[in-house]
Amino acid sequence: MSGPQLLWVVVEASAAGDHVVGVFSDLEAARAVLPADAAKLGRYRVEGHVLDAPREPRPWYVGLSRDGEVLDVAAYVGCSCDDDEPQMRRLSYVEADGSAMHVIVVAATPGAAIDAAQRYRAWLLERDVWGKGRLQLEPIEAKA
Repeated sequence: MSGPQLLWVVVEASAAGDHVVGVFSDLEAARAVLPADAAKLGRYRVEGHVLDAPREPRPWYVGLSRDGEVLDVAAYVGCSCDDDEPQMRRLSYVEADGSAMHVIVVAATPGAAIDAAQRYRAWLLERDVWGKGRLQLEPIEAKA
C-alpha cells in the first residue's frame, strides 16, 4: 500500500499578493519553475500538500472591534522555546476601553476563525461583560 500522495505548490509573493505559479506532483518539477536569479528567488515558496486531506486546524489571531469590524487576522506563530498556552491566553482579551477584542482561535481557515470570533464577541456582549475594564479571555476553538 502506498503512502499519501503529495502535491507541490509554487507560490510567488509580491505587492499584488500571493499567486500560485503551478501545482506539481514532483518536487523537482516544482523547483524547475523557480527563477534562477537569486534576488528573485526570495519571493517564491514551495509548499507541500497532501492530496485528499483536509487542512488541520491551527491557531489564528483575530482582532475585532466592539461593532464586529475585522481589525486584523493572522496566523499565530508560537515560540519553540516555550509552551504556547500561556502566550495564547495573554493574547486573548478585550481592551480596557472596550474598543476591541483580541483572541486566538483554533480553526482550519482564517474565515472560520473570524466566524468563531464573531460568535464569541456576540456572546460576550449578550452577557454584558464587555467594556467593564480589561477582560482576559480564553483562546477558543472553531466548531465545524
